Amino acid sequence: MSSKQPELSTVEVEEMKKWFVYFDKDKNGMLDQNEFKRAVQAMCWDFSDEEFEDLFTKADTDKNGFIDYEEYWTLLQSCRKNVQLEKLELKESFRVLDKEKKGMLERKKLRKFLLNTSGIDVITLDKLLSIADTRDTGSINIDEFVELMTSPPDQQAKATK
Repeated sequence: MSSKQPELSTVEVEEMKKWFVYFDKDKNGMLDQNEFKRAVQAMCWDFSDEEFEDLFTKADTDKNGFIDYEEYWTLLQSCRKNVQLEKLELKESFRVLDKEKKGMLERKKLRKFLLNTSGIDVITLDKLLSIADTRDTGSINIDEFVELMTSPPDQQAKATK
């Protein structure tokens, strides 16, 4: 990874904090392996079990079996991409999923794909897809898709209520 990574905006720093708090289900200020795995899955990082174990071991620098916020922050910084690059990659992913080249993804097809890949529960995902479908058409366009995939956890938390 390049040491010349872009500076984080205040908004990005706040989003990182919100993600950590969101996945810290027992509110102990640390992520156990299950909480960390859900966080990794929500970021659409795809790891085998062995790769995940290696990632957890590397991130857990104090070797206490948990990822605290500082370790989480360090990991995200080391893996951080330029936000514009991330959005370009998401747009490319959209185009791959849009097999019919309609410029739209049917919510039910996107739902099926995300249920198999994201680790998000059905109820939350359905609410997020409803929020993402801003035009209420039953389809998600490329801008709605990028917004959905980059939505902060407070929006996801609203979807769970």
